[in-house]
Amino acid sequence: MELESDNRVMPDNEEPEAKTYYRLPYENSAVEPFLAVADQAMRRAEATAALCQQAVGNQEEPSSINITEVAPYGQDAFQSGAIRNLRSLVLSAESAAQAQDAVCEALSGALDMARKQKELLTHRIDEVKEDIAKLDEEAAALRQSFTQAADDAALVDAYATGEAQKLLSCLESAYRKHGLIKVLYQNVAETNANLEYLEHEYHFATQKQAGMRELAERAGAEWQKTLQQLHVDAADVQQAKPFVPEMVWQDSAPTTTCESVGSKEQSSGCRQSAGSLIWSYLKIIFIAFLIAISLRAYVFDVTRVEGLSMYPTLADGDHLITLKVAYLLDEPQRGDIVVLQAPDVADEDYIKRIIALPNEELEIRDGQVYIDGILLDEPYLNGLETEGDLHTIVPDGFYFVMGDNRGESRDSRIEAVGPINAGSIHGKAVLRIWPLGRLGSLDE
Repeated sequence: MELESDNRVMPDNEEPEAKTYYRLPYENSAVEPFLAVADQAMRRAEATAALCQQAVGNQEEPSSINITEVAPYGQDAFQSGAIRNLRSLVLSAESAAQAQDAVCEALSGALDMARKQKELLTHRIDEVKEDIAKLDEEAAALRQSFTQAADDAALVDAYATGEAQKLLSCLESAYRKHGLIKVLYQNVAETNANLEYLEHEYHFATQKQAGMRELAERAGAEWQKTLQQLHVDAADVQQAKPFVPEMVWQDSAPTTTCESVGSKEQSSGCRQSAGSLIWSYLKIIFIAFLIAISLRAYVFDVTRVEGLSMYPTLADGDHLITLKVAYLLDEPQRGDIVVLQAPDVADEDYIKRIIALPNEELEIRDGQVYIDGILLDEPYLNGLETEGDLHTIVPDGFYFVMGDNRGESRDSRIEAVGPINAGSIHGKAVLRIWPLGRLGSLDE
């Protein structure tokens, strides 16, 4: 992954759209990743359940056939077919049960996240209520001071006008807080609707889970019963492959040791052993390659910075490790450096710093940033001022981002970019790996 000008990064290949089983009544970017996992697990559960049904359709009850009446030359083939059919049922039932387990776990995670969000929203409402109460007290005191000053003609110009401006500012702040609390209550209502939906789906999924688990246990019991009836030792069934006589199933040529054969046979056996050893190494390398590809696709990525929008924190040519799973359970925090999809440029990404969180009041004035009326400490700016004159409330599920090089950054201050949806954040940049002289964590 490489960032282009203004810290952009080339996107990964998009996967084709798949069937959706779970859809929230109201959009929630923090919960939707769990539902995506549940969707994927449900697709696997349905597919394996279909295989299970097919196996049931193909299965013949061994007890209904007298094995001794089968011609001697056909007994081995009968055993092979019977074991294959029932083993297919066992594996399909177990796989479907495991996939349904994954569905329940994902829905449980979604429920936990939604409950946590409701708790945070409720706490935020309490904080805003406290702020409104303080503003009401301040406004009452200002009204009294303004009235007293207005009664004294000598203080009207010198004092009352200033008190009036303070009163208006206080009332304006209270008005914004009342608007914010309305938004928060709406968010709580939407979260409650999502919780009700998730609880219903989770209850249904656990019922289905119990049914699939019972089917898997029944299939396992039938499997053991069939092995006993056909006089097959379960220990002989290796790697989920039914045991059958050599005439029915014959693996590759038997292993030959160099010590037990003559010169020509010894040479052939050694070559075979060498070939097996090479094939074993190739399998290990292939598996390691698949693991590396999977980690790169779903866990982390390497990002190369181009541009100066995050200077001096990030310089042109820096190589970073970006964790794609950083926000799977936790929410983005203020100060995090994130890689995100560019809202204003198709198929490109930006790398920025999170400044304001959802539902927070952000104000830029006199070259400084204020969050909910409190000056934001930004030591990473090295004294640089923040350009712009802005006063806004960050929508729920969105984040306000800016580059550290405020004069050279295209970020949320620009209308074309604006606040960033949580779903557009690809991951958190956590470590600089190049140049080696600047190797280290970005959280320091």
